Amino acid sequence: MTPGVYARVPVWASREAFLAAVDEAAACSSWRAPRRASFVRVLRVLADVADGSTGRGVQLAADTIAERAGVARRTVFRRLADAREAGLLVDVVRGRHTFRAEREAARSTTGRRVLRVATVRALTHRAGVVGTPPHGDSRRGHRTKPVLPKRARRAGRGFARTAREDRAPRSLALQRLAAGLVAAVPGLDDGRHLGALCDGLHRALGDRVTAWSVRDVVAGTERAGWAWSLEAARDGLGWFLARLRLTLAEGASSSVERAAEARRERAERAAARAAERAADEAARASATSAAATAARSSIRAAIEAARTAARYAHA
Repeated sequence: MTPGVYARVPVWASREAFLAAVDEAAACSSWRAPRRASFVRVLRVLADVADGSTGRGVQLAADTIAERAGVARRTVFRRLADAREAGLLVDVVRGRHTFRAEREAARSTTGRRVLRVATVRALTHRAGVVGTPPHGDSRRGHRTKPVLPKRARRAGRGFARTAREDRAPRSLALQRLAAGLVAAVPGLDDGRHLGALCDGLHRALGDRVTAWSVRDVVAGTERAGWAWSLEAARDGLGWFLARLRLTLAEGASSSVERAAEARRERAERAAARAAERAADEAARASATSAAATAARSSIRAAIEAARTAARYAHA
């Protein structure tokens, strides 16, 4: 493996902390129950083979994951994509077909025909989301319990839910946007829960969140004259959200919204041209109708004059 491939991937705090983060990501999602269940099962299979201290070195084929998790092969790829979007999984080395020399070496060593090398993955989670007690005694063989959020502890003791806990789950589009921004913007990951960024984006964008991509948000906040250094800010997340709100207040729009506005303007221009053509055709039809009416009147007058002259001639 190439040295340094794990340089940008944070290690997990512990297996228990990672699994607690997986459970929390599934619980906070808007997925249906079967999708949440398969998501947890697939990531538990990966956690079982990961390095216990770092969460790295996960190298399992999709068929093996499907067999151990009890799901279909295509479900494995979908849940792995969900894990990447949630920031719980990173592909450090992509799978590939083996070379001839590698196949021959594997055949001579194991007697099996190896056609592909599985993807090497690393399991991770955001620092501070769920962690283990700082003084947990793991040397005596006791498994330390994860420190659950205060909301979960209160719910476990039977406390009444607050209005904030009864809110609707965050949409998948909002979670994807927040996870993409954390990966794309240096310094935005300050150790706080990803939900803080989700809530800030929801307050700033509202129903427009589905029309905004990571590129749109970054391009809108990287304006001329602004220093791009979240690491130096006292509150990087707050500074980022404040700049986003200011950008939106100045009338910024996403590429999807600009395309929709362009389509609306084209439709309005087409409708105006169609109305002009209809008016011209109506005017021409009216002129033609007036000329035809005048011709018919002159013909009737000529006929009547001829009849009158005929009557006088017979008399």
